[in-house]
Amino acid sequence: MKPKFFLAAGVVLMLAFVLVLGTAAAQPASMCDPAYVNKTNNIIHVRPTSADDTTNIQCAFDWAIATGPHKTIHLLPGTFHTGQIYVKDFIGAFRGSGMQRTTIVNLPNLYVKPDSGIPSPDNPQPYLFAMFGGDYTFSHMTIKAVGEKPTTYWSWPGCENNYTFHALIGMFPYETHAKIFRVAMIGEPYATAHYGYNVMQGIFALGILGAEMPPISGSIRVSHSSFEGAAYSLAFLNMADATIVVSNNDFTDTSAAAEAADLVNTRVIFGNNRVEASMLGLTFANYILPADVNSDHIVRNNVIKAPIGVAMSQTMDADSTCLIAFNNMSWVTDTPIFLSPGAQACVLKANRE
Repeated sequence: MKPKFFLAAGVVLMLAFVLVLGTAAAQPASMCDPAYVNKTNNIIHVRPTSADDTTNIQCAFDWAIATGPHKTIHLLPGTFHTGQIYVKDFIGAFRGSGMQRTTIVNLPNLYVKPDSGIPSPDNPQPYLFAMFGGDYTFSHMTIKAVGEKPTTYWSWPGCENNYTFHALIGMFPYETHAKIFRVAMIGEPYATAHYGYNVMQGIFALGILGAEMPPISGSIRVSHSSFEGAAYSLAFLNMADATIVVSNNDFTDTSAAAEAADLVNTRVIFGNNRVEASMLGLTFANYILPADVNSDHIVRNNVIKAPIGVAMSQTMDADSTCLIAFNNMSWVTDTPIFLSPGAQACVLKANRE
């Protein structure tokens, strides 16, 4: 299993508002390049530059937030090259022109402040998209990590002596309501990477781990998407009063499709997914809490090919529920379902092993 992670996460992004002469419309802090960014009604269209698109993508988000909710940021067909994007309280849609038509790739060797902390433009972290608050859809595009070392050196706080990384994390949703669908997240395998890939997680939702350990809430729904070439494709850690739904996705060339840990008043559904993993399909664990509290763990109708199918390594309190049903694990080579002593209350129903 993975080491305990100690990562402070959270951010406040400041938006500057400027009045356009003759209008009262708010503009983004940095002006968009009109050759590549234009607005039609409630849609902001962004065209790739074939160079560095960071400023234009960031500007489109800032513009959408500054001018009110329910805007759509539309990435036109092509390949966008970007550094880290920071978004706060976006209410709307961020969509490409299709998984096969719009691709976002990282700029090379993105700078990450080694001592971690709160992600912001002044404290860059390994998240390509850091999404704080808001209520949005994120859809119809491919996000691809390129290069053996897409970021500079970084480490989880407390693990500097044992675990250092150059890997990228695709998306960091924090205290948010996110619907992610028809998105492909693709990494590349590299023998020199700590986990063997240049992507650590495709999507990583994390409450602050450390002395005070405040969790995060909200809802995250991931559907009809694909994940390839990542250490852990999805991770949801230290969640409270949250809903996580992962359904109808494909996971290939990954160490593990998903993990969830330290849940309080949270419901996790992992259903109708197809998984091919080198280590395990799905795992639940406790890293900082003695037990999950009043939480539902539902794993159903998945096809899993891996050495371990489902690892229930956590402890659950008496108010938590667990159902593992109708999963096809006939291609699992070692342990289809592992139940720790604290997860013996899991209901197993009609799983094919």
